[in-house]
Amino acid sequence: MGLRDVLENLRALWNIRRHGCHVLAVGAEDPWPRFTYSIGIQRRTGAPELLITALPHPLAHSIIMQYCDRARAGERFETDRLYPGFLGGGVAVVFRPVEKTHYADWLGWGRWLYGGDGFDCWQVIVPGASGCWPWDAGAPPDYLEGMPLLCADTGAPRGVREAAEGLVAEHREGCG
Repeated sequence: MGLRDVLENLRALWNIRRHGCHVLAVGAEDPWPRFTYSIGIQRRTGAPELLITALPHPLAHSIIMQYCDRARAGERFETDRLYPGFLGGGVAVVFRPVEKTHYADWLGWGRWLYGGDGFDCWQVIVPGASGCWPWDAGAPPDYLEGMPLLCADTGAPRGVREAAEGLVAEHREGCG
């Protein structure tokens, strides 16, 4: 391990101590699939780490920090539940657990911090610009390419489809 690696590790640990987590952007310069994820949230709050695909890093970083701050304040979240307005402007999110089989490819720094796969991580699922979710039959291919589902169950969570349709029905034409 070189000096640069040691400094990066120390920076990550400092951010976790000071801000509650460290946020990493992977492939920010590459077209797809770029992603952003956290390390340290579970260590500091007990809440799962987050992984976000398909969004620009500054927006994903902001979402992770909002989640981290809310978790540090004691708020708890659930998987497979629609959170309307989580991103502001009425944009909803759904959290889904990332399968452990994806940890080695997607969560390398998390594996470093926790000494293996002994931590939880949730993928933040957001609707595409058309209002479609990745489980909708009419979801555009470019959206699906940027939003690979890393969870075991790739179908619509029970009750989420109906709630989402009620929220954004006018934006969901062609979603199926």
